Amino acid sequence: MNLVADGLPALALGLDPKDSHIMERSPYPPGEGVFARGLGKNILVIGTEIGLVSLIIYLLGLFLGEGDIATARTLVFTVLVVAQLFVIFECRSEDLSPFNLGYFSNPHLLLSVIMTFFLQLGVLYIPLFNALFRTVPLNSFQWGMIASGWRVIWKGIKFHFFQPVWRLVWQR
Repeated sequence: MNLVADGLPALALGLDPKDSHIMERSPYPPGEGVFARGLGKNILVIGTEIGLVSLIIYLLGLFLGEGDIATARTLVFTVLVVAQLFVIFECRSEDLSPFNLGYFSNPHLLLSVIMTFFLQLGVLYIPLFNALFRTVPLNSFQWGMIASGWRVIWKGIKFHFFQPVWRLVWQR
C-alpha cells in the first residue's frame, strides 16, 4: 500500500510553497516532542477514523459480496489508499486547512495524487497487478460504496462517537 499511495505525494510535499508567515512565528522550544501541539491527538483521531471506516467497509464488502474475502480486502486496500490521498492535503500545514491553502497552490502535489490514484486503478484493473497484489477489479457499486459510503460512514462516526468522546475527554 505504501508503495502505491505514499511515494509520489510524499515527494511532492517537499515542493510545497513556503509558509509566508513562517518568520512571524516564534521558534519551537528545543525540548519539544515530535507529537507536541496536538499532532499526536490528530494522528490518533485520523488513524482511528480511517481504521473504523476500513473495518466497516470490510464487513460491508463481506456481507454485500456474499463472503468474497478477495473483494473485501480489495475494498479496504482501496479505502486506505483513497484516505491517504485525502489526508495528504491536511498534512501541508499545522494552522491552515486545505481550503485555505488552496488545492492548486502545489500543482506537484495535485499531480502526484492524481497519478497515485491512477496507479491504484492499475493495481485493480491490470491482471498482472491483480495477481501480484491479490486484488480483484471493483464494480461501480463498490466504487459507490467507497465514495459515498466513506463520507457517510466517516461523518456518522465523527458525529456519534468522536464528538461525545471529544466533549468528555478534551473539553474538560
